[in-house]
Amino acid sequence: MKKLLAILCFSTFVMGSAQAEYSVGLSGVAGFIDATGKETINGGIKADDAGSEKSDELGIGYISAFAEYHINDTFRVGVMYVPYALESETTENVRNDNCNHGAACSETTNKVSVDLEDLTTWYVSAHKDMFFVKAGMINGDLITNDSLATGSKYGDATLEGAFVGVGVDRELDNDFFVRAEASFTKYENIKLNSTGSDNTNTITVSDMDGSNISLSVGKTF
Repeated sequence: MKKLLAILCFSTFVMGSAQAEYSVGLSGVAGFIDATGKETINGGIKADDAGSEKSDELGIGYISAFAEYHINDTFRVGVMYVPYALESETTENVRNDNCNHGAACSETTNKVSVDLEDLTTWYVSAHKDMFFVKAGMINGDLITNDSLATGSKYGDATLEGAFVGVGVDRELDNDFFVRAEASFTKYENIKLNSTGSDNTNTITVSDMDGSNISLSVGKTF
């Protein structure tokens, strides 16, 4: 659905009124996301694993396409879309399970990776001379790819957040422009529940925020 909405928005901008101005272009984005993750089993924090709660910083980088409609000389509304999946590295952990009641522990290996699909940003921006400020919403589909020794599987989730940004535009010949921007995003918490085994495993990702910088090139019509 988000992919269809993004395509419709692009089409609306490109096929808009001849009197209205609109811009289209490509952006290269780089940054990082800070987050804290916690794993619980059957409602309790894992007592046998000191690494059950971790804070980490994830670097990100991607290319996106954008289109924006010029409401007037100051305000614009736009959409940015990443037309491919962003793939995380595979995380692997080896741990001892089934250690209850003095029984010998068994060593198990678990692997998890995540794909972020249909990453879409909706925004409004205000421009003055070569400077602008921007705010909006960002969302995407988190697809989990896991191989767990217990046979259980974590479900998928939605990544959602709100952002603010500032930047500068520089006009070039023939209505082309280049743009530089810095932004900060605060994401909502994510909760993933496992299915397919006797244990109820839950992963909670909280305190997620990130900073990005982007360089863009585009054309105004």
